[in-house]
Amino acid sequence: VLLALFFGRPLIALLFQRGAFTAEDTTSVYLVLLGYLPGAWPYVFSDLFSKYYVSLKKYKIINLVNGIGYGISLAIIYPAALLFGAPGISLSFSLAQVVIFAGFVWCFARREGGGSVQHYLAEFATPKDLAPSLVLLGALVVWRLVFGEPGPWAALFLAAGFFGLYCLLLLAFRVRV
Repeated sequence: VLLALFFGRPLIALLFQRGAFTAEDTTSVYLVLLGYLPGAWPYVFSDLFSKYYVSLKKYKIINLVNGIGYGISLAIIYPAALLFGAPGISLSFSLAQVVIFAGFVWCFARREGGGSVQHYLAEFATPKDLAPSLVLLGALVVWRLVFGEPGPWAALFLAAGFFGLYCLLLLAFRVRV
């Protein structure tokens, strides 16, 4: 997600900007993809919660939480599209993923004895687990501030290099994947 945020535009240009696909098209696609980024991690975690509830045969919880999340998304998709265009549509789906994740966390906290949601989230992701992502974010921000946006081919190699750095950070912090 961080690599797409920092190197998305030049990577899209590298892949698609060959003739009929203009720089304006690259920017449009990049803005739509940016709208999906806030919902990326909530989607991954919601998928884990879905598998947990499937293993318990608690299909009503899955359907209810997903129904509420996507219902909210459908309720705001048209106004978001009017306000922001195509990026508004992707933002509404990101909002759905955030709502779904929050719903699963709330249901999980209630099921596991009524502990606070913060208690379960603290067990779910410790500061040590977040450290590699924070270090990567810092490195990407410094890179962008010092060097700016790279060209398409440089972005490809930088994305690969930063991904390698992230893998090394996961090993260094002994984060279980």
